[in-house]
Amino acid sequence: SGAGVWRRVGRLAAAQHGVVSRDQLRRLGMGERAINFAIAHGRLYPVFRGAFGVGHEPLGRHGRLLAAVLACGEGSVLSHGTAASLMGLWEKEPVLIDVVAPVEAGRGFAGIRRRHTPPPRAWERWIYDGIPCVTPARAIIDVAGMVGLKSVRETVEQAAVEEMLEIAAIDRVLAGPRRRGSRGLQL
Repeated sequence: SGAGVWRRVGRLAAAQHGVVSRDQLRRLGMGERAINFAIAHGRLYPVFRGAFGVGHEPLGRHGRLLAAVLACGEGSVLSHGTAASLMGLWEKEPVLIDVVAPVEAGRGFAGIRRRHTPPPRAWERWIYDGIPCVTPARAIIDVAGMVGLKSVRETVEQAAVEEMLEIAAIDRVLAGPRRRGSRGLQL
């Protein structure tokens, strides 16, 4: 029934900072006509193409970040400065949301910067505050490719303060595919 579908949608949205993806809505039993009707009548608010706020328009920071990951498709994760900022390793909040997405999810979205870096291996992925992102070690290396040495040092120091600094994990990431900025990263 329609009410049953909306209860499932509501439970999922409550567990995901108020957002759901079109694919998730389909898996919960909602057809395209029902999705479009819900958008037209304010039950779903587009955040990014294919990602929606449920029952409300304004989203908090976490809802917007998760919506970006959902919009980019299965296997996508926050990365670079956005992941570092989410974890409290970086004070600067990037204007665009940094996401590493599978190649087939490479469509452009306003507000999202798709990062073309090697996809994170399974052990370089984790869930932080309910949002798929790279691990702190991977975020540090991603940031090292974007900023100067002073900012990298500050990020590493903050990771130590937050008890997220794992030298062995950073070495393991560095042992993988060559990364921009990795040469200058010496801990």
